[in-house]
Amino acid sequence: MQSRRIPLRLALIVPFVLQIIAAVGLVGYLSYRSSQQAVEKLANELMTETSNRIDQHLNSYLGKAQETNRTHINAFEAGILDLADFKAIGKYFYRQARSKDFSYMSFGNSLGAYIGAGYGEGNQLEITEIPATDLGQLDIYPADQEGNRDVARMTSKPSLITQEAWYVDAIAAKKPIWSSIYSWGDLQGHISVSASTPVYNHQQHLLGVFGIDLELSKISQFLKTLNSRKAGCIFIIEPSGLIVASSEDESPVVIANGKASRLNAVNSQQPMIRDVALNLIAHFGNLNAITQPQLLRPALADRPFVRVIPYRDAYGLNWQVVMVIPETEFMGEINANTKITLLLCLIILAIATGLGFIASNLIAAPIRRLSLASRAIANGKLNQAVNVQGIAELETLADSFNQMASQLKVSFETLENRVQQRTAELAIAKEKSEVANQAKSAFIANMSHELRSPLNAVIGFSQVILRTQNLPAEHYENVSIIHRSGEYLLTLINNVLDFSKIEAGKTTLNLKDFNFRQLLGDLEEMLHLHASNASLALVFDLDDNLPQFLHADQVKLRQILVNLLGNAIKFTASGEVVLAVNAFPHPASDIVTLKFSISDTGIGIAPEELDSLFEAFSQTSSGRDAQEGTGLGLVISRQFVQLMGGDISVTSVVGKGSCFSFSIDAQCGQEILDSTPTEKRQIIGLASGQPAYRLLVVDDKAINRQLLVKLLTPLGFELKEAGNGQEAIDIWKDWQPQLIWMDMRMPVMDGYHATKWIKSTTEGNATAIIALTASVLEEQRAIVLSTGCDDLVRKPFKAQVIFDILAKHLGVEYQYADMGGNSIEGLMDTPLTTGHFVVMPNDWLLRLQLATLEADTEQVLALIQEIPDNQQLLAKRLSKLAKQFQFEQILDLIEPLVAPLDPTM
Repeated sequence: MQSRRIPLRLALIVPFVLQIIAAVGLVGYLSYRSSQQAVEKLANELMTETSNRIDQHLNSYLGKAQETNRTHINAFEAGILDLADFKAIGKYFYRQARSKDFSYMSFGNSLGAYIGAGYGEGNQLEITEIPATDLGQLDIYPADQEGNRDVARMTSKPSLITQEAWYVDAIAAKKPIWSSIYSWGDLQGHISVSASTPVYNHQQHLLGVFGIDLELSKISQFLKTLNSRKAGCIFIIEPSGLIVASSEDESPVVIANGKASRLNAVNSQQPMIRDVALNLIAHFGNLNAITQPQLLRPALADRPFVRVIPYRDAYGLNWQVVMVIPETEFMGEINANTKITLLLCLIILAIATGLGFIASNLIAAPIRRLSLASRAIANGKLNQAVNVQGIAELETLADSFNQMASQLKVSFETLENRVQQRTAELAIAKEKSEVANQAKSAFIANMSHELRSPLNAVIGFSQVILRTQNLPAEHYENVSIIHRSGEYLLTLINNVLDFSKIEAGKTTLNLKDFNFRQLLGDLEEMLHLHASNASLALVFDLDDNLPQFLHADQVKLRQILVNLLGNAIKFTASGEVVLAVNAFPHPASDIVTLKFSISDTGIGIAPEELDSLFEAFSQTSSGRDAQEGTGLGLVISRQFVQLMGGDISVTSVVGKGSCFSFSIDAQCGQEILDSTPTEKRQIIGLASGQPAYRLLVVDDKAINRQLLVKLLTPLGFELKEAGNGQEAIDIWKDWQPQLIWMDMRMPVMDGYHATKWIKSTTEGNATAIIALTASVLEEQRAIVLSTGCDDLVRKPFKAQVIFDILAKHLGVEYQYADMGGNSIEGLMDTPLTTGHFVVMPNDWLLRLQLATLEADTEQVLALIQEIPDNQQLLAKRLSKLAKQFQFEQILDLIEPLVAPLDPTM
């Protein structure tokens, strides 16, 4: 990655300018911060003074009401006031109202009678009475200065005095209190609070309640006088958030549907009141939590100073006085000074930048000329010279540069000649290498074809002979040896071809879902006989967490395990070979890490041979002594493991054994139908009621044609032979076979041209053409099918593959030999029944039931070893069920023969 380049001029100017900015900025910041602290101190002092004045006013205005009620009580107790003489009380209240700043003075007795005096409609003094003789009538009287009543100017139906807040709250408290704040009917803007005091006789019987109404709008008027600049606001709220008074013009009462209700601060139309109230609730949880004076700076518009003072008295009053002053009220002049400071900083910065440019130019210009000359040299222009004057250090640098340029010119001319010589040599070597690789690929392809073609005859004719009825046992064994040797030779050829693919980088993974546990079970069953013949114990130690199905390359994984297990069995004289498989699921994923470990008790590998163990065509001393294999098995296995994202490691001790381990990550697969291969019954002919099938065999080698003729003619097929593509076309025209076995490499006309010619005709589309090829290259399949072939069979092939192809493309049905008798191979398709277990003793059945309930595969396999030799069907089928973990099926089979297990056992 190319690093960022910084111009020299910028490197000289920037530090100089940054120093100036830092110095000016620091001074400006300190000045600004000092101003802010001064403003905060001033705001705190101003708000403290204002809060003291509010506190004094509230104590005076509210305290007089409670003192006046105390005076009424004293007058009653002294006999001055007769609570039954409403006219005298009314005159007394009237005189008090004229001299005091109260809205109304009232008394209501326990019977519901009421007498009061104060300022009514039109702010006129009046006397109001609900007489004890008629509680359903409210009379309002004007009066003279002495309180003498005139004729009632209004009579109306009153509300029940005994249900009003000023009366009810005092009786409930049984002491002097403040009533709940209430509104005056539908008169918007009029809310009051009453100082209420209950009156009791000497027997503590309730006589009535004295009440003094205070209109809270007078508190609002006082707050407005304090907030004369209108820059902030002052408001008083209850713990519920309802507004008591404020310095704003907004009414604390709202009218909705003809009914008056109090305004909550969070619903105020004044943004400052609303925002501050919401912030206080968010900060403290609820307003009751504010018990001490608070000075806050909430993150609101204009960054206001907020002071909250709880106001409480002995009579139950609980208010919060809130003062709000915007920061802009104090910061205007400070902001102006900040702007001036910023402007001066910009002017100084411009001057400093200009001086920096001048200074940097004196240094950067010569260096820039040196840079251009260096770039020219890099581009091949070696005749460069730089002349610098003025700065001594730069003159020295220029002289050194000129000397270096001269030396580079000489060296480059010498190097160029050498490079041209080496380039010519490399081109010749590359051409030889490509020719060698092409020759190698051609050799491998030809070798594969030439080796697999005769192998096709060896393996094919051995299969034909093995199908012969009543073949003597000695001949059967000899032919079996020929067949196994052919299969082994085919394995060696496939290893060489696999290694060739790996070297060419053409090996890829073929991912699909498969039954992983079944794969392991098949491997154990396949290798068990091999291990038994070598007197070895083959142990498969499988983790209980192994997934049933995997999405991976089944073929390559099977080949890896076969190679490693086969080597372990081959080089172990006594003891055991163990395959351990463990699963480690990834959290929150369907990926699982599988760890495979193949250990043996064999001869081991010398430490000096471990480094060359995975080299192609390399063998250990024990492998050379055995004179078996190509030395490619481990190489191919390791390449396949690396292709799956892992690697093989090995540990070994000479004389004690070896352990090969590898881990791969695989995805859990989807459940698939049971693909357990079933035993194929022997085909002895064509089923009755089928048409005559005409088959044409096309191959330039007579032995290959003869193989198919001998395999298919005894079954009832009609066959003809052709030695090349031209002969095949001629026979096809006259005979019209339903299917053609077409070899692809032939003289005169090969299979490709013959297939294209036949498929180009209308009749040819009805003929199935099956390509026969000895090539194993995967790309060959696509080429063959693109010419028009319907399918492809690789040589050497198995007889069953030929039969399956005919059934697939022609719908051929076969007649099978009777597989009766005592042949285990013929009875493997027969399912186990409860009757198969009758021959076993009850003790054995009980032990089998217990091992099956515990899902103990090793114990079940150990019990199978006790089955008599004449019951091999039972042993083989039961072993297969155990290895596939079909424990429920085993329990269902033996349950009728055993009694239920005692839970106390």
